[in-house]
Amino acid sequence: MVNKKLVLMILMLSFMMLCMSTSNDFRQTENDLRYPVWIDYFDDLTIAQFSERIADNPQTEINSVTRKSASLAMLMSAAVPGSGQYYIGKNTRATVFLTADIFSFFALYRFSKEKNNLIDHYQMYAYSHADLRKGASDDIYSLAHRYTSSDEYNRMVILYARNFLLANRITQEEYDEYVERNIIGHEDSWTWQTDFHYNEYRDIRRDKQNYEIYENFAVGALIVNRLISVIDAAIQTNRVNRISHVYAVPIDNGRGITLLYEHKF
Repeated sequence: MVNKKLVLMILMLSFMMLCMSTSNDFRQTENDLRYPVWIDYFDDLTIAQFSERIADNPQTEINSVTRKSASLAMLMSAAVPGSGQYYIGKNTRATVFLTADIFSFFALYRFSKEKNNLIDHYQMYAYSHADLRKGASDDIYSLAHRYTSSDEYNRMVILYARNFLLANRITQEEYDEYVERNIIGHEDSWTWQTDFHYNEYRDIRRDKQNYEIYENFAVGALIVNRLISVIDAAIQTNRVNRISHVYAVPIDNGRGITLLYEHKF
């Protein structure tokens, strides 16, 4: 049976994978700065031929990288977590966010299904063991959770109103109106057969309430996953757009070239 621990494990795993991915990004950046830049541009050109091509341009940019839109990446991540990361080429991070979203949706589905099954269960249980009609309001089922019979509840209503009447806080007319408005009629009456059935019904109701909490937790996980994915998409897009440039500058009247490497931090 799916429970809250599964969603917690998913989010913890996602966080760990994000940390590992971030560490790999930093290592990759260090490698880019540590090792020489090898340019395929020279594969089919000699130094002399390349010098002739850039002779009329004192500084020619060799490499070019298409900038990514941070707004688009954030919008995509808000709609489908991980899609913004995939757009900027961060496939590992995209997989993490998408996997967390799928598992959260699965958990939400299971929690909702279990909650609805328990609602049907306690309604049928009340019908079988307390003669409470099917299709009663949620307020009636809630009262059946707190009182062993509708007669017990009605006595509490009358006692409560009578205390106010005797203390001269309400009039007889207000007393009659309050009792008539709050008392349970024969149509919605119930009486639990035994204390065992009454306590069993309460346990079923508590399980339903727990699954409502789990359901809300799954919804929160979906929202948090999208929020983190949007923020991460903005950060990663900014990193991707920190483009490194390689420029070629001719020297000695075109007899040679100098390569200039620029990296924007």
